[in-house]
Amino acid sequence: MSKYLESKNNNASLKEELVLDVEISNDIICFYKNTFKCGLNVLYGDNGVGKTTLLKTICGLIENSNEVLLNSAKTDSSFFSFYFSGDELGEQELTIKENILYALNARYRDILQEYEALVEILELKEHEDKVLKYASAGMKQKMCVAICFLRKRKVVILDEPLNYMDDRTSNRLLEYMKERNDIITIVSSNTRYLFGDTLVNLEDLNSGKEK
Repeated sequence: MSKYLESKNNNASLKEELVLDVEISNDIICFYKNTFKCGLNVLYGDNGVGKTTLLKTICGLIENSNEVLLNSAKTDSSFFSFYFSGDELGEQELTIKENILYALNARYRDILQEYEALVEILELKEHEDKVLKYASAGMKQKMCVAICFLRKRKVVILDEPLNYMDDRTSNRLLEYMKERNDIITIVSSNTRYLFGDTLVNLEDLNSGKEK
C-alpha cells in the first residue's frame, strides 16, 4: 500500500461518513432511486440500459426532475470529479504530466505524494513526458483517471475506467479505489472486474419500475 493511502486510512475515522442519495427521472430515465456510500460502487448491465446516462444525470450534466443529495445537501457538478469514456480532454501540445498539473492548476511539489502513487498504480510513470498528441488512447484515459482522483472531490464518477487497461493495472486500480475514503461509482461492462463494496445490476432504466 502506498504511503498516501496509509495516511488517508489513518485519518478515515476523523472524516464524515458520506452518503449520496439519488432519486431521479427525466426524458430518458423513467425512475431510479439508490443510496451510494463511501467505497467502490460498481454499476453494470447490458449495453443500452442507460448506465452512462444515469451517471451523467447524477453529475448534473443531464437535467432531471428529482434530486441528488450529498449528506442531505443538494448537489451540482462542482461536487463531483468525473470522466466519461470517449471524452477528448487535455492540451495536445503538452506532456501527460504537464496536462495533469494544468488541469489541477497545481505545482508538482504540492501534489507530489499523491501524483507519484497514482502514476505508479496506473503504470504511467514511463509515459509522463510523452506529448499528448502522440499518446495512445490508453495513456490518455489513465491521465484522465489520475486527474479525477487528484481533484479531491467527495464523489468520483468514472465511466468504463478499465477500458484499455490490462489485468494487472485494472486490479491495482480497483484495489486503490476500494482503499480510498470517498464515494466512487464506476460503470464496468467487463464481468471479470465485478468486485467492489457495492455491486448494482442496472436493468432497463426505461422500464418505469423502481429499482
